[in-house]
Amino acid sequence: MDLLVLGADGLDPRVTRYLIQKGRLETISTLTDTGEGELDGMASRRGFQSVPHTGPAWLTIYTGQTEREHGLTKGGWVQGDSVFTDYYDETVFEELVNAGRRVGVAFMANTYPAHIETDDGSWMISGYPSTGDRDRIVDPPSLVEYLPDDYESLQAKHLVNSGDDSRNAGGTIAPVEAWIAADRRKRREVLRPILEENPVDVLFYGTQITDIMGHRCKPFPYYTTGIGERIAGFINDLFGTTLQPPRLNSMAWNAEFRRAYEYIDSLLNWFIETCDPDRILLLSDHGYGLDGKDHAFVGTSMVCGDISRPECTIEVKDCILEALISDASGGGEKSVDDPLTGEERDEIEEQLGALGYTD
Repeated sequence: MDLLVLGADGLDPRVTRYLIQKGRLETISTLTDTGEGELDGMASRRGFQSVPHTGPAWLTIYTGQTEREHGLTKGGWVQGDSVFTDYYDETVFEELVNAGRRVGVAFMANTYPAHIETDDGSWMISGYPSTGDRDRIVDPPSLVEYLPDDYESLQAKHLVNSGDDSRNAGGTIAPVEAWIAADRRKRREVLRPILEENPVDVLFYGTQITDIMGHRCKPFPYYTTGIGERIAGFINDLFGTTLQPPRLNSMAWNAEFRRAYEYIDSLLNWFIETCDPDRILLLSDHGYGLDGKDHAFVGTSMVCGDISRPECTIEVKDCILEALISDASGGGEKSVDDPLTGEERDEIEEQLGALGYTD
């Protein structure tokens, strides 16, 4: 396999680094420590929203266009309120297929209804959350035979609304182990058989588990902050310490949140052992603020092998095409225009520096 693209929705670079330091992410740590992998923050281009949203952000990754350019400015993958076929001609999937690469797309966000040119053996399993219209989940339609009878129960929208967590206003989110179990079944019962009979040069694989478990983190209520300040102040006065209580309405990290990141690490290891990709691109559409504001404008990108690391979501498409299309044409170089102006790049660098992502 020439390239594995692992899309982990909401994977935050600060949390990732923290868990690497704690020894929780063995696969990612091994790749970065040995110099095989490069991991850092990746800016999510700001559009019309106060925070980046999954639907527009992933479409920016697929097309290399800002929200204003591709036109999708609101809505997420849960609602399924955008039509992927309206944007397909501008996507990295279409350009790779046109360049003669066999492409597999599995469970990537905002890809409903499934659509890809299939003459060369390419295929797509939609990342749309949940639908009874099985023929629109896959392309070509013949792939429907790989879907288990209860496939709808494995899709994200079902898991968002099947848990016992009352903290999410939009529904009850299933716990982390339910998401992991569903993801494993999709890989073992759907993805692996398809790959065995329909091998591809490039595989895109998506999961929402890191974003969803971020939403399950419980904000500290306001009264907790007041109590915390009183206790910390008392201890500081008594012992001369400088304890800092949790910030107002900050997000409490929990074991499920950590488990989601550990699962991404194990997922990456599974793909390395199963597919042996020459290149790896691990990325997210945004990060997590953990300060009561949900999504953050800096996500994660990590690369291994001969591929440039994207520093912004609108660079992802060009980084992939630079690595693969130039190689496919016999080693010739492919010139890809920088989609950012100098002023925009300086602004992004300044924002990344202010957030502590660059030296």
